Amino acid sequence: RRHAIARLALGRLPSSEMYEKSYMHRDWVTHIVVTPSDFVITASRDGQLKFWKKLQTGIEFIKHFKAHLAPFSGMAASPDGGLLGTASSDKGLKVFDVLSFDMINWIKLDFTPGVCEWVS
Repeated sequence: RRHAIARLALGRLPSSEMYEKSYMHRDWVTHIVVTPSDFVITASRDGQLKFWKKLQTGIEFIKHFKAHLAPFSGMAASPDGGLLGTASSDKGLKVFDVLSFDMINWIKLDFTPGVCEWVS
């Protein structure tokens, strides 16, 4: 019975040579950072954060985060490209490990940050 339902569901999937999954942002892209470790990170007005890997002949989608509840006010990578900081008008500051694509710190601020930068 389970296989019959699965076949029925698979048979109803759209099929076409032009059918593909879109990894694009659904709102305006407001920030783009390129790291020395060949990652591209994009952020959009709706709080979405996407990690991409630069390849020899293009770019590959890696991971998506619903990072903030409001637009980004700043985004910056550390000088070595290993960490990414984001700030938002939701009064949040988040730090991501670029190489493992994970959020490693979240700080709730008492103010709305205007920018995000690394100081070394």
